[in-house]
Amino acid sequence: LVFVEVKKPNNHGGMVAESKRMNNQRFPNKKFRRFLNITQLMIFSNNMEYDTMGGIVPVQGAFYCTTARQSAPFNCFREENPTNLDIAPYNKEFPYKDTDKEVERKNLI
Repeated sequence: LVFVEVKKPNNHGGMVAESKRMNNQRFPNKKFRRFLNITQLMIFSNNMEYDTMGGIVPVQGAFYCTTARQSAPFNCFREENPTNLDIAPYNKEFPYKDTDKEVERKNLI
């Protein structure tokens, strides 16, 4: 069983608030225990782009955790950027396909 939670962009408290809510309210609550015991993976996102400038910002992007007996430590997905470039090498070198301008226009309306 997988639990996916996508927050509104710029939600109050962001991922820090979600981590506190999971560890301080949901885990101690026995009503959530049965659900948490059968959940193998929990994924959280603040539904926002994150930048790599200045290193990793710990409250941006997508996070995952697995349940433990007492807590759910959050981990994050990040592209490798060992040299702290403005654009991570994977993103810069990815062979993107050209987008049809008419399709792009319809999607952006």
